[in-house]
Amino acid sequence: MWFDRSFTGLTINQHRDLNMFMFCLRALMRSAFAIAIVTVPSHLISKHIIDRCIYSSDIAIKLQSFAGTELENNSVLADYHGYFQLTKLAAINSFASKHPGSVEYVYKLRRKKFSIEKLHLPPGFDDSQNKKTPSTGCGSSTKHLLEF
Repeated sequence: MWFDRSFTGLTINQHRDLNMFMFCLRALMRSAFAIAIVTVPSHLISKHIIDRCIYSSDIAIKLQSFAGTELENNSVLADYHGYFQLTKLAAINSFASKHPGSVEYVYKLRRKKFSIEKLHLPPGFDDSQNKKTPSTGCGSSTKHLLEF
């Protein structure tokens, strides 16, 4: 689907046509053992229509760029360009899809390479945690650690 710059939204017929296209494409791809990639600009289409597109697909991902956000200047995320979120995974020939849970992925763009990595944030250390005094095992209030 191509939209011009004066695009204001989908009408009811176009919404129905988009849903029918997604369902027919999914049926065609399953019978042909092929893969199709459909990109949908989420900022141009309403959330209800996006949810219907996700529902009618087998696998859905969402790319969220760091550009223009407060995460753009974060030193921990400086090597990456945005979040890669698994919205829906296929549940073909199974009862339920295996969703990885709260695992976060980030993506990195290079000249000819698009790489996806797990996000491993360093643990936050606080100075007050490092300066704790050791306590004895039985809760004694003596100044010596080992007293017989």
